[in-house]
Amino acid sequence: MSIRKKIITTGAAIFLVFVCLALMNIWTHRAVLSNQQIRDAVDKRLSDIEEFERWKNTAIQMVSEAVATGHVHTYANAPFSPPVGPFVQEGALIEKAGKSLIGLIVEKESTSGKIEKTFERLRIEINDLYYRLDERISTVLAKAQFDQVLGQEASEQNALAPYVLKSLNQLTLVFQNSLISRNFSEEDRGLVAKNQRFLSSQLHLIDPDGTIGALFEKLFDRFKTLDAFILESRTSLEGFDTRIEQAKAAFEKAVESTEVQSMAASAQSDLDEANRRLEEASGLNLTVVVVFLFFVPLFLITIGIFGLDTIIVDPITALMKAMKHVETGNFDVTAPVGAQDEIGKLANAFNVMAKEINTKIAEMTHLNHVLQKSEEKFRLYMENTHDGVLIVDDDFKFEYVNSQMSHILGYPLEEIIGQDYRYFIDEESVRLVAERHRLRRKGVDVPSRYEFTIVRKNGEKRNVQISVGVTKDSNGNEKSVGTLLDTTDRKIAEQEAQHLRNQLINIINSMPSILVGVDSDGNVTQWNKTTQRCTGISASEAVGKSLPEVFPQMASEMEKIKKSVETKEIIQELSRPGFLEDDSGYEDLTIYPLTSNGVQGAVIRIDNVTEKVRMQEMMIQSEKMLSVGGLAAGMAHEINNPLAGMIQTAGVLKNRLSRPDLPANCEAADSAGTSMQAIVAFMDRRGIPRMLDNMLTSGQRAAGIVSNMLSFARKSESAFSTHNLVELIDQTVDLAGSDYDLKKKYDFRQVEIQRQYASDVPPVLCEASKIQQVLLNLLRNGAEAMQEMAGNGDGYQPRFILRLNHEKEAGKVRIELKDNGPGMDAATCKRVFEPFFTTKPTGEGTGLGLSVSYFIVTENHGGEMNVESAPGKGTTFIVKLPLEPKEPLRRHTSLFGS
Repeated sequence: MSIRKKIITTGAAIFLVFVCLALMNIWTHRAVLSNQQIRDAVDKRLSDIEEFERWKNTAIQMVSEAVATGHVHTYANAPFSPPVGPFVQEGALIEKAGKSLIGLIVEKESTSGKIEKTFERLRIEINDLYYRLDERISTVLAKAQFDQVLGQEASEQNALAPYVLKSLNQLTLVFQNSLISRNFSEEDRGLVAKNQRFLSSQLHLIDPDGTIGALFEKLFDRFKTLDAFILESRTSLEGFDTRIEQAKAAFEKAVESTEVQSMAASAQSDLDEANRRLEEASGLNLTVVVVFLFFVPLFLITIGIFGLDTIIVDPITALMKAMKHVETGNFDVTAPVGAQDEIGKLANAFNVMAKEINTKIAEMTHLNHVLQKSEEKFRLYMENTHDGVLIVDDDFKFEYVNSQMSHILGYPLEEIIGQDYRYFIDEESVRLVAERHRLRRKGVDVPSRYEFTIVRKNGEKRNVQISVGVTKDSNGNEKSVGTLLDTTDRKIAEQEAQHLRNQLINIINSMPSILVGVDSDGNVTQWNKTTQRCTGISASEAVGKSLPEVFPQMASEMEKIKKSVETKEIIQELSRPGFLEDDSGYEDLTIYPLTSNGVQGAVIRIDNVTEKVRMQEMMIQSEKMLSVGGLAAGMAHEINNPLAGMIQTAGVLKNRLSRPDLPANCEAADSAGTSMQAIVAFMDRRGIPRMLDNMLTSGQRAAGIVSNMLSFARKSESAFSTHNLVELIDQTVDLAGSDYDLKKKYDFRQVEIQRQYASDVPPVLCEASKIQQVLLNLLRNGAEAMQEMAGNGDGYQPRFILRLNHEKEAGKVRIELKDNGPGMDAATCKRVFEPFFTTKPTGEGTGLGLSVSYFIVTENHGGEMNVESAPGKGTTFIVKLPLEPKEPLRRHTSLFGS
């Protein structure tokens, strides 16, 4: 073969070598570009996954907060707008399920508000019944105390009153507990039934007119309504809870259907596969380059042996040395170019190829570094997530867990990797988890998110929530990839916070006082149910607004509130005139400074103390009356002694001056130089006997008045004896005849008295002073009422008609006192015997006179007392006394002590 042919053959061989090298370079370059595209796609996918996960976690947090608190904020719809990206369809599923769940929570919250209003209405109705019953039963007790002051012992009816009051308090306690706990237990129903049986069998003893019994019937009816409504409201709320749980499950299913952890793992798998292919391409390219560059020089050396040393051997030898360097991995070598012939061109081509290979290797090194950084970023994300991340193989063994997973399980990583995951699960949860794992590997559609219990290394059991999916590695092997979240502390905290919040709200709203919280600027922060009821403004309307705006009556107190906040001192105003309802009431105002979480404010408390103040006033008035009564008795006693001397002296004068038949008178006249006949004649002419008779009559009348006053004012010890009521009534009328009020221009002597006494009225066993007190009180009240009509000046004549009859069949004596005064309407007649009830202006009456009279007649004497009246037709009081009480009469106490 000629040299030309050898050269041509060599050139052809070299050409083929470079063609192969070019093809390998092209292939390697395409592999690099493909790897770059895969890396960019993986980065984009990871970025989309991160953004979607952030939005999904925000939505899950908002829904969890709404489910835990049962309250939806006004901005709750904002997190449900999914980000634009490849997960729009998955985000739409979460958005739809989340809005459905939020809607149910809003509906439940609205229904709960309506239920609370109904409970409040029932509480108000039952509290009203309680106050009315307490008032009537307290009246019975007050009557008993008053009678005890009057010297009476307690009757069986009044002895029963404390037990009735205790029964009322027990029933009210059951109601309050039922409202707080929203539960009416069998024990509560038994207690109500027990008290109902007790009241039905005993109440008539203290409730002759049935008013207390009727109120108790209404109270028991409200208890039945409360029991039924508790069951109804509980059923309604449980229905909402069931629907919310279903919506929650649907939401969780929507969240589970959009799990992106498997997508991240798949992206990592694609990245690993691209790296592997790039490494294979690089290795193959390097092998081809090394192989071809080795055999071509060897071929050229063989040609040089046949005589081409000068033209070919030396350049090729140099080129071969350069290739040796390339073979060792040194791509920075340059082959010498001796001439611009074929070998020189080959050397140039070799140098260009070596430079390109060096460039490609540098690019591959850079790509490997970038891939390594991407993998480190991915691992950093996995290691710093709040959820535990795990990968489990076909044999139920952990292949990978992050540090958070190690923290949740309480084991170090080396004790977890390769361990069967069922080893860390509670016995009751093993079957559930294993069955779901098995079904998921078979392709059965099971929920990917569920809860179970794990056992930590120290034996502690914790509640966890897992979200798991199935993926494949580069070899096609299926792996279970999931995230684990410890929910134990969150559930405990949510339950405790909800319990404390509900308990505090119930305590504040159940207090009868007005409670208002304000901040340092005077804006409302707290508004309880009592405040809402008194102002008519709900808490939602009041909170956040200025206190004077929603509570104008407190505008004048803002300076005091500001002072209390600044000085941190409690400010109190006790028994101040009320400004909530009317001017006749009294209230206690207390301002408490408050500092919460560094924010200053105050709590205003307002208590209605009207009844307390009025009771104090009545006690003071009662003490005044007792003092006046004692003073009057003392004065009467002191007047009685000189009055007796005057009457006795008048009688002695009459005997000595008008009795000529007495020897002592005649002797004294004779010794004085006159006679008794002359003295008698003188006395008759001067009208002295008539004067002495007037003196005796007036003195005896005054003595009778003093005697009646002493008898009325003297404290007795329930001395019951038989009395003639005719004499007792006339004696009382005489005593009333001395009653005169200069301020009111009231004089009992101006009243006409008509007596209509039956002749067959027998004596009655009674306490005379107490019956006198009753009659005197009725006469005085009637006379004062008629005096108002007498002031009209139209010829009106005040008149009393006193009737006394014997009801033989009933064994009673009937006393009627009828006047022709202004009369009373039906509403006044119903309340006329209630303690502290009066139609007189403030300060002119205590409202105790008729109630005390009613107690004396009904309790002390076992009788009856009624009133008949109509406006403009006068008033008739009817008192019926038994001839002999059927039961022993007991001593009672008054409202103000013994």
